[in-house]
Amino acid sequence: YILIIGTSAVQYFLMVLLSFYYYAEPIPPSLFLSFAYLALYILALASITTFLSSFMPSAGPVIIIIVALNFFGFSIFDVFVTPTGIEPLYSLTYLGNIISKIVYPEFSTIVRYYEFLSGNLTIRVWLFPSALGALIALILYAIVFFLLGYLLFKRRQL
Repeated sequence: YILIIGTSAVQYFLMVLLSFYYYAEPIPPSLFLSFAYLALYILALASITTFLSSFMPSAGPVIIIIVALNFFGFSIFDVFVTPTGIEPLYSLTYLGNIISKIVYPEFSTIVRYYEFLSGNLTIRVWLFPSALGALIALILYAIVFFLLGYLLFKRRQL
């Protein structure tokens, strides 16, 4: 976790340095918010990885499951939930969209979803979560899955 956060911090530092050099303007505070959400997103992924590794025999299947879940699992589940119009705060893919969107100065006024008609059905497609919704969901992911992983590790030791 620390290695990934460190690598991300170097990338953000380079972004800040180059943007300051190119635009010669003060550093926008939204970059720090973006980094904070990135750290929470990585923590949520780490908690799910810890939970899965608490009952899986080796690291190989855990890595495959995490990659498949992140790239395919949430997207497939979104296909079934999208017609209901519910905001997909359960999806890490959706929650990760805030990392790039919160950088924009007009973040609070950007449209978070769009709707279109398909026959008699109005379909709402969510683009990114609210700042508070993403914060709560990412913290809940981290707490719940670290707690479940801890309980399974303790149970395995007994």
